[in-house]
Amino acid sequence: MFLILLVVVLIGQSYCQDPVPFSTINYLYVEPGCTSCAAKTYPTIKQALELVTPYSTIILKDGTFQGDLNTNIEITTPYVRIRSVNGKTKSIIDCQNVSYFIKVVNAQELSLSGVSVENCVGNKGGAIQIKNSFVTFSNVAFNNNKATNGAAIYSHNSMVKIANCAFTGNKVWHDGAAIYSYLSNVNIQGDASSFSGNNDLNPVPLGKDILCKNSTITIDSQVPFTTASFQCLEGCDSSYSNKAICQNNFYKAASSATCGNGLCEPNESCLTCPNECSCHIGGLILEKFEDGCSIEAFSTTSPTTPCVSKKNSTLPSPRLENFMGGMKNIVVRMFGYINVETSQDVPFTFQGGHFGLSFKINAQQQFFFNQATRFNETKVVYLTDRHSHFVEIILFSNNPDGSQRSFNLLPFVDNNIRLFYSNLICGDGISNINEKSDLNSLGQPNKFYCPYDSKYPTFNNIIKCGDGICNENPNSCFKDCYQEMT
Repeated sequence: MFLILLVVVLIGQSYCQDPVPFSTINYLYVEPGCTSCAAKTYPTIKQALELVTPYSTIILKDGTFQGDLNTNIEITTPYVRIRSVNGKTKSIIDCQNVSYFIKVVNAQELSLSGVSVENCVGNKGGAIQIKNSFVTFSNVAFNNNKATNGAAIYSHNSMVKIANCAFTGNKVWHDGAAIYSYLSNVNIQGDASSFSGNNDLNPVPLGKDILCKNSTITIDSQVPFTTASFQCLEGCDSSYSNKAICQNNFYKAASSATCGNGLCEPNESCLTCPNECSCHIGGLILEKFEDGCSIEAFSTTSPTTPCVSKKNSTLPSPRLENFMGGMKNIVVRMFGYINVETSQDVPFTFQGGHFGLSFKINAQQQFFFNQATRFNETKVVYLTDRHSHFVEIILFSNNPDGSQRSFNLLPFVDNNIRLFYSNLICGDGISNINEKSDLNSLGQPNKFYCPYDSKYPTFNNIIKCGDGICNENPNSCFKDCYQEMT
């Protein structure tokens, strides 16, 4: 009997672990065409990338980088920097109208700086394609690149920062002569940023430098964007103080649309109409609230003053920097799902500053601390493989200096563990209440009806014995926690 009780106490609980130490930076150099290369110097970018580890920096020496060993590259390694020695006029990537430069897939914190990328071609992204990643560009010149969509940059479900970059003479056959953003967060900053001569090759050219679809695009006030053009499609949230940039007819029609007719209209998404639109997204959802929201509202299932949701946006990488400057008493929530292939202890490592944090799994609080100047904390939680788990990270801060606010959830040690958000997708292993009936609320056939997912628990913010989720004290609910106990 004593042994059984001991197992019950140990399994399912969370505990603290020592913070993850920062890794030593690995420097590699690329000198185009070198034959008797110096130590840690390679003749091509691909050869250097084959040896990178997380927290590596590749330094490009002066010259032109051409050919298949310098282009047509896929990067998945996290925390990699590629930069030049002497700037973008000295280090030039020339795709010679043969291929794209790089695809960035499932990579955290790739940065590219001080280079020119030109004469690249591709389908999605002539020069750069980004998917499920966090990428920073600084002092990069994108010249004369071509693509079906996104002649210079194509971003899907990613976070992209662009600082002091020039987009010149790029051409696209469909949309996004410079940038195509889909389900992404894009921030453009720097008074040296420029958009010039980027065009569509359609019979009726639109001349749109940036296409925004189901994305959040912020252009800082110092960016000289007044002569550039911007195309807004459904779900576009844009900000530029110097002029209104979403003025096309499609956007105006979208702003008047409402949910509730049982259909997912072209200008709606799972972020705005979750009962009518389906989606599966890598990363988390970032939820902002109306003024007056307090962290105390998340400490109970029936708060006296609940927080009112203001806006949801995708967050491919659970990272925030320079966040909401000039505002006090902010509260934001990140939420989504996580699953594991085998039941195991999973470490969650939080780094940042000037935030307090509440961390929940399946509505059960696992970790909490008040606002701290700096934090680097790891919490280990046991997760079962029986079902996906609902993750919530609530951040709060009363420091008005947004440049000091930062947050990062580090990548998991197990590369097979990923955060995601899924809504009304049959077979995703998440039982949604709107998937349970073969008829919808209007009495019509329910296109989301999914008997397959009915075997999984339905998540809510109330901890209840018998719902199939072990978020109670295991001793108090054998029905939900029998596998954890045995």
